[in-house]
Amino acid sequence: MTDAAASPPPGLSIVTPVYNCERYIVETVESVLAQLRAQDEYTVIDDGSTDGTLALLKPYEGRLRLVARENRGEPATVNEGVAKARNDVVGIVNADDPIRPGLLDAVARALAQRPDAVGVYPDWIRIDADGNKIALETTLDFDYRTMVEQMHCIPGPGAFFRRSALGGEQPRNPAFKFTSDYDLWLRLGLRGPLLRIPASLATWREHPDASTVKFRNLEMARNRIDTVRAFFARDELPGDVRAMRPLAFSAAYDRAAALARFDRRIPGRRFYLASFWYKPFWPARVPRERRRSYRNMLAVWGGKWLEKTAVALLRRGKN
Repeated sequence: MTDAAASPPPGLSIVTPVYNCERYIVETVESVLAQLRAQDEYTVIDDGSTDGTLALLKPYEGRLRLVARENRGEPATVNEGVAKARNDVVGIVNADDPIRPGLLDAVARALAQRPDAVGVYPDWIRIDADGNKIALETTLDFDYRTMVEQMHCIPGPGAFFRRSALGGEQPRNPAFKFTSDYDLWLRLGLRGPLLRIPASLATWREHPDASTVKFRNLEMARNRIDTVRAFFARDELPGDVRAMRPLAFSAAYDRAAALARFDRRIPGRRFYLASFWYKPFWPARVPRERRRSYRNMLAVWGGKWLEKTAVALLRRGKN
């Protein structure tokens, strides 16, 4: 679609769910408020914080919509925020992940130029607890097959989507505490294309209290499998998407099994067997960095000792 067919830049609704994030919430709120245009709105929902988060947010009332209520969890909080949005285009900004200058303008421009797109996402920067840059994360141009078959959630921090593209479905499935974002993009990808903005306009903060670090547990492992199972149970999947099922399940079981390195309650060996059962050999189109990790498998099957021994032998063989 050409620029001549572009529509007016849409208004944006930004939602931040927050729970006990007093260390980072002010930085994040300020990063959003600094970019708001007249047609945009910002909603922050305090999900029953027990620290000083709510007190820090009170002075911003009037510049944003502040909602405070009992704890219900992130998926329910996101769904509430999206339901309150007055604009069709919505972005979820995590409480500890400030956005970078220019994000909102870039999102609005991209979606104005491509009214057929159901979402947009930028490159982003991984930062540490103090906001120092760890790495630049260059995202992939959107490829639905890659996302489905490789359990690779291509959109990340700074992503926005058209709520209307969900057809009345809630954006987050409360059953998937750790994978509700991936589930959202799987469903949206069925409805239209997503656009990548090739600029580092968002951040993701790596710190010990981040859920992806703190809760590498059995629930996270099962979420990975159950998200894929729920997706392929949908009636409206076209034939070319259904054909992705074996590799998608193989990848999901592989990703779930890898977590057994952190939580021995996870049946890692059984999950690895299921991964091989669904797809013994992965096609060459799966890049090396997202293939099965034999180091992880050794750690799960034989423990740390076997993993270290194998790594030492491999290093010796290269010398």
